[in-house]
Amino acid sequence: MPRMGVSSQPQGDGPIGTLAALLMFMAGLVLVVACLNLANLLLARGAARRREIAIRQALGSGRRRLIQQLVTEGSCSRRLVRSRASCSAGGRRARCRHG
Repeated sequence: MPRMGVSSQPQGDGPIGTLAALLMFMAGLVLVVACLNLANLLLARGAARRREIAIRQALGSGRRRLIQQLVTEGSCSRRLVRSRASCSAGGRRARCRHG
């Protein structure tokens, strides 16, 4: 008959530890794919805007003005995305008045 008592030796996590490690690996993999997708979208947008920026420079626009325009467009699009996200999150309770 085995003795009852407390053991100081750690027991293995068993299948729960393996499952937790697998889920963490899968979450990390999804994060990597999302980051690569975002980088690809930014590269594609930059390549598409290259011709437009070259034309603006040829017409005499300065570097400062081009940077100012790109920053302004980026902040406006960020605000639009945030307002749409808040509208969709709270739109069920209150009616949104954006666009």
